[in-house]
Amino acid sequence: PWYVPDHQKATFELGDENAPTEGIGTGWFYSVLGGGKDLRPELKLEERVPVNFDNTSDRDNQGDFPVPTLFNGNFDAVSQPNSVLVQALNTTNAIPGWSVDSGLSTSSVDSGLSTSSVDSGPSTSSEAPKPINPKLVDWHDIDGLKIRQQKKGKDVPGTSHLEMLRVDRRGQNYALELQNSFEHDPFVVPEWGALRFDLHVPKAALGDGTLKVTIEDTDSANKVDKTFLLQEVALTDDGSGVLDDYVEASRKVDYAPYGFDTFQLDVPDSLRGKTATVKFEVNGATEPIYLDNVFFKSAHLKFGNPSEARANPSEYRNNFLIERPEYALSYNADNNILNWASWQVNKSWVFPADKDTRFVIDNRIFKSDITLPSGFYQVLPKDYKDDSGKKNLKLEETKTDKKGNPVLDEDGNPQTETVEYAQGHAVPIAHRNRNHRDNLAISLLSNIVPQTEKSNNGVWKGFEGYVRDFVKDTSKQTHNKEVHVIAGTHGVKDVEFPGRGEGDKTSIKIPEYLWQVILVTDRPGKGVEDVTENTYTLGLWMPNNNTPDKTSAWRKEKDSENPERLLYVNSVNEIESKTGYDFFSNLPDGIEEKIEDNTDISFRTDIPDAPRDP
Repeated sequence: PWYVPDHQKATFELGDENAPTEGIGTGWFYSVLGGGKDLRPELKLEERVPVNFDNTSDRDNQGDFPVPTLFNGNFDAVSQPNSVLVQALNTTNAIPGWSVDSGLSTSSVDSGLSTSSVDSGPSTSSEAPKPINPKLVDWHDIDGLKIRQQKKGKDVPGTSHLEMLRVDRRGQNYALELQNSFEHDPFVVPEWGALRFDLHVPKAALGDGTLKVTIEDTDSANKVDKTFLLQEVALTDDGSGVLDDYVEASRKVDYAPYGFDTFQLDVPDSLRGKTATVKFEVNGATEPIYLDNVFFKSAHLKFGNPSEARANPSEYRNNFLIERPEYALSYNADNNILNWASWQVNKSWVFPADKDTRFVIDNRIFKSDITLPSGFYQVLPKDYKDDSGKKNLKLEETKTDKKGNPVLDEDGNPQTETVEYAQGHAVPIAHRNRNHRDNLAISLLSNIVPQTEKSNNGVWKGFEGYVRDFVKDTSKQTHNKEVHVIAGTHGVKDVEFPGRGEGDKTSIKIPEYLWQVILVTDRPGKGVEDVTENTYTLGLWMPNNNTPDKTSAWRKEKDSENPERLLYVNSVNEIESKTGYDFFSNLPDGIEEKIEDNTDISFRTDIPDAPRDP
């Protein structure tokens, strides 16, 4: 055994009082004090375990990354809270990483009213406030997650939050029942990434309640906080539009009564690298709400940040990171368009949660992104229109072919043509059509690029539909996948949109090329450790020009110069070579390189039933 001197080169006899008594053949034995310094094995660097390898023994206890951005942010690094052992040891209120005594209530535990907030006023009870034991609840025991869409008065199978995410009851998936306040133990704030968390707010909890989230430096008064409202996004009376702007809507609930919806708190640079706590305080709610997945860094960047963008406007002006619950993107302040956007697509993002929702699927109310830093031009809706302010802008420019090469006349001179431009979504409506808040997010002009009308309604639209097909409803739930998409721009044309805003004049650059790359997992919620050499990836590369093509052309049209290849389909590696970005960089290098070479098209029924050959 490890605690006796039985190492092959040890000279001690069993029972020798001078023998080291622990750590034989382990790290302690090989230390100077352990006596085995000269017996250390030769270090083989090629056999070292990579930092992106998750050695958590129980998959159910894993966090967001191999080294979680916040320990036990998903409340799953626990023993079964209802087990006989936990009950016998009286540790049902012990949640690793979170403070046991952080919540205080009035004398009525069931009231859910907090005394920790200034807004709630002092307790009127004659008794001292009593701590509420934190309660973990299995997702399958939360009624709101079982709500299905109704059709003709009957439930539609496969439409509850649990079913859309294919949550397996055999797994360990807990959420915190939040009644008043709860605080995480001190941790080091990561170098980048917003704080994100998921909330489920049952319909009975909607009303005048609030949730205040605070990150505070333990060594100073430095802190940041934000108050979220437990009320729904406000609509106009006839349901034709939305009263709230995105900033206001991001503080309210929309999908949360039907499932877990993500919310976000941006973190200032002054807190980076500091030891801090994060606190959640509920006030004025008559029913508990549910908290889960408290982490830093966008879930849409689970597989990597392609350009290592950061939310630092002075040093990353042209690679500025914007994180939202709906997507993450890198913004270029000189070009006034995005470099790339990254987002997840699964059935919960594209399937309306309630038949009575007044959401208008094609509600294109484009708005300036007022969250951009000072010194960034806020693109206006009229920047995409002609002088009348009503029609799309048309420009005279060099005519190019389906590969983006100039088309020459008989004398060898470039031909010109008139090109009509539309507001092209990077993250499309078809991938974010479940509620009003999501629609507001994708209609911010930071998510829009000048895209030719013909390409927007042709090849590009066809590929967006292809991605959606992986997650759409089917008679077989096993075909409900999750797709991780990154889309972006490359190059700029020699024509541009003039900025129509007041003050310093600027322009909106027009990209020469548009591209997308995708990675498909066989079910929602899979992470880096689940990606294998058979995981499916694919890329699309196309010129942003006037070339007319049908939506199906991306998977049918051959390259005239290389008939063995499709014209628009590229491997992920090929698009990396063209753009300089590193996609899916959180994957182990060997697997990443293997899967990113693929140019063969697969469909949802091929994964994982018939994975492509390695």
